[in-house]
Amino acid sequence: MPRSLVPDIPFIPSRYTFKDARLYLVAALFAAGNLFLPMVVHAIPDGGRVFLPLFFFTLVAAYAEGLTAGVLVAVASPLLNHVWTGMPTAELLPAVLFKSLFLAVVAASL
Repeated sequence: MPRSLVPDIPFIPSRYTFKDARLYLVAALFAAGNLFLPMVVHAIPDGGRVFLPLFFFTLVAAYAEGLTAGVLVAVASPLLNHVWTGMPTAELLPAVLFKSLFLAVVAASL
């Protein structure tokens, strides 16, 4: 029987459940990092062109804390950034949300 070209990636359960208050605290801290790190990077001349900090804390949250925290950060960060700073623009928001969710799922499965 031929082997599949796509490797089997086991689902790694989340460290927290949705009833756990620590999940929301952890997600809020990582989302805050996703709000403030881009501001710091964009304060550096051409920093936004060199670095892409928008997904950094999403990746860390999903990898370190599991899928549930990663998905919360992946959804909250772009939405809060859009409301607070207007970036990403409304036209790009769906694509950024999709990419953020995709990265969270991949990072949680590592």
